[in-house]
Amino acid sequence: MSRARENADGARLDAPLASPAFTGTPTGITGTHITSGTLGNTVQDNITRLGTVTSGNLSNTAIVYPAGHIIQTKIGSRTSAITISNTDYQTVNISVTITPLYSNSKMLITLWGTTAMDNSSVNTGHDHKITRTAGTSESVSGSEAFRVGWMNYFNRTNAALTDHYPPIHVTWVDSGFPNEQITYGMFARKYGGSASSQNWIFGEGNGGTLGGMLMIQEIKQ
Repeated sequence: MSRARENADGARLDAPLASPAFTGTPTGITGTHITSGTLGNTVQDNITRLGTVTSGNLSNTAIVYPAGHIIQTKIGSRTSAITISNTDYQTVNISVTITPLYSNSKMLITLWGTTAMDNSSVNTGHDHKITRTAGTSESVSGSEAFRVGWMNYFNRTNAALTDHYPPIHVTWVDSGFPNEQITYGMFARKYGGSASSQNWIFGEGNGGTLGGMLMIQEIKQ
């Protein structure tokens, strides 16, 4: 059948012809129409569902982070050993300076280090603390983030041990700090601050290049 198909009323069923491509120049449209104005409600709604969006990178202070988000991480480390031989707290020369982004954040403190200790002559223990001080310098008299009288302890009466290498590993949450630049630092002393206690070593290489690490992470509340 050579003629076009028709329906019962005689209407042609041919597909419509495609519209020709537009080759002219639009009028009445300026850059202002593209870069400004008000978007339709549906478009606006879809955009605002993304939450708070700002220009810049993820460190932009206008970004709203969810609770539990790690805002920033700062790390201090050492790869050489230091002998703890003082009865007063001495610096271990491992510190971190950080500026809180939020006034109500908490700081997650992680301290890890290799050690060497023995009590072949007298008692010994890992007596140390982490202090928090305003500014860029650590201070032994700063506020105590935490303090441990003996992380590991060897009593000479019970057993004499030599050539022993227990690690120090502390995880702690600090809060109540000022909303300004602060420095966390590690300090250590002979067990109990006693001259009769045995020296111990922080950052012992243990046959390699291990040492110690202090990591501070700001956690959004």
